[in-house]
Amino acid sequence: MAQTRPDWWGDISLDNDHVGCCRIGPLTLTIQRIGSEWQVATERDDTDPDVTEASLSLCAEHPLPACDFQRLVFTEPATRAFLSPALADRAVVSRPAHPLLLAPGEQTTLYVHAPLWLQLRARDTGKPLLDIAIAQLSDTWFGLSTREGELCYASHTRARLQLDAITVRAHRAITPVRLNNQGSDPLKLDKINLPQPYLTLYLADNGLWTDPVELTRNAAGEMNPVHISTGVPPEAPNGEPVCAPRSVAERGGFLSSFTALFS
Repeated sequence: MAQTRPDWWGDISLDNDHVGCCRIGPLTLTIQRIGSEWQVATERDDTDPDVTEASLSLCAEHPLPACDFQRLVFTEPATRAFLSPALADRAVVSRPAHPLLLAPGEQTTLYVHAPLWLQLRARDTGKPLLDIAIAQLSDTWFGLSTREGELCYASHTRARLQLDAITVRAHRAITPVRLNNQGSDPLKLDKINLPQPYLTLYLADNGLWTDPVELTRNAAGEMNPVHISTGVPPEAPNGEPVCAPRSVAERGGFLSSFTALFS
């Protein structure tokens, strides 16, 4: 059996005028029920990028923060909702602190942190009410030109090679990236474009993980289509799925549109 679900997600049941507060990484989500509506306020504190704390609490009287908030309106008073994690709704381009070179004929696995989204769903219908990034991410373009490519999110990664060097963070998952360089010269990596909408999110004894992503550079020096190795990674003991992919991969788990995974 997988580890106990982290404290920051799960059911929220609010009486009228009561408030729920979820803190995960840099994000604070505050929810207040007033009759047949839920008022939802979000605040981020990005001053400490390495924060790992996460919690979910309920209190009888606590005003919403003095910031913009959304009003979610129901036909009948809704007392229950569900908070859960998800992966990004776009590909995420992560840049290692230093470029990596994979020698010809070599294979390796990189462990890349994947930013998480927070979803608020109506408990009775399962319909999403809110779907937001936990950490603020900037937009970036990834492609061969301004006409050929796609809009992605930009992030940073330490691209760890050793499993025991990974820091488990409540607001990030870990994506194993399997590399195979069959070319005759080194493969340079200074950006990683991860197709997060196509990945499943898992909860394991050692945190949140995604499907492994595999890329092979063939003997001709060309990149094969990206392959998603669906299933719990072997590095994630007792892993169980907690969020399905937002999009469906091509037959066999290959993504020809992500052939240029690296830059």
